[in-house]
Amino acid sequence: MTTTIKIDKDDILKTIYFIVALTQRQNSSSMQGALSSKGDQIGGIFDRWINTIPESLVFKKIILPEFGFSNKIDIVSDFYMYNPRIAGIAPDIIGIRLKNKIIPFAVFQEKWKAVEGMPQIEIKTFKKPQKMVNLRNQNYDNKYLVMVESELRIDYLLPFFEKSIFKDEIYSNLVMDDEAFILSNNEQNIQSINKVDATDNSIGSITLLKITTASAFMGASTFCESTVSVQYINDISEKKETRVNCLEEIPLSNYCDLTNIGLYRFNSNWYEGITDNNIPYYTKNSRGVSNKFLYRTVDLYIDNIDAIKIIKKSNSSIYIKTSAISQINNFKLNANSIYRIDFAVLDRSSNSGEEYFMQKSLVSYVPSYFENLKNDFRMIIQQHTED
Repeated sequence: MTTTIKIDKDDILKTIYFIVALTQRQNSSSMQGALSSKGDQIGGIFDRWINTIPESLVFKKIILPEFGFSNKIDIVSDFYMYNPRIAGIAPDIIGIRLKNKIIPFAVFQEKWKAVEGMPQIEIKTFKKPQKMVNLRNQNYDNKYLVMVESELRIDYLLPFFEKSIFKDEIYSNLVMDDEAFILSNNEQNIQSINKVDATDNSIGSITLLKITTASAFMGASTFCESTVSVQYINDISEKKETRVNCLEEIPLSNYCDLTNIGLYRFNSNWYEGITDNNIPYYTKNSRGVSNKFLYRTVDLYIDNIDAIKIIKKSNSSIYIKTSAISQINNFKLNANSIYRIDFAVLDRSSNSGEEYFMQKSLVSYVPSYFENLKNDFRMIIQQHTED
């Protein structure tokens, strides 16, 4: 079960302050660490860092209240400035504040180091339009993984602008003289600007998708080696009529096997070819040039798999025929119907890192560690209350 909360201007004041401080520290030089190799100006820096908003909010507004600890604990986020290539990377939650006492989860001793016995927590935020979630294993094996979805309004910085910028006098000076400049506009290819509505202080929303561990996620997801791309379901559409010549009906179950968390993983029958190092590929044509494109297809959820037959298959799509009501991922399928399943590929052919992928709609199948983290926090509270 997911939980969604709204966020507004006042919720992100500390994050806004921190990003501006980073910007001014950068001046005209390139940002330290993983931000950029170029000297971004403030707009680019905001777009790179704004995804850190959920790190404290998801605990303050969702997790701690659901744990029952909202009046006992404050989360301590990392607001230090440093080059992660030199100092290492701090966990997203570096400690908690219990009344007037700080309990560190990580400390800095020339490099960031975990405090023995304390939970290590990584927060991964995915934008709402993203269809996949992913993780690179940066020594995350023994860490909790908090998965969050964010949906920020496109003008999320507007509430921080001076309201005087949007006064009627300025708007009236922007209104064009249509009679002087527009001779014809039957197709409405040109329009005047609208008044800016600067009354809304909302920023967007965040949704807690799952509290798990990095190890559990990696064990439940699809592993892609270096330079291996990932293929995923982009859309499923019903076809009232089809020109597909059905020479045979092959059970979908021939192409995939059930995993230990209840999803289906494609087997060697699914792929058209195998490379020398046992990674599947398909041939991608680009301007008449044929290339081997290494890839893996992510797991999927299927209900009533025996009712689904494949009647046509290619690298980018398949046609299926159903004999009963069934389901693939979050798509409901009617009985006695034909559907086209379209796949998309995230190109990682130039990516030298290993990565784990899963369709975002299937995160609920990853084992939950909600109670484990809750118990860890409870023990910390008890221990330091008794001290």
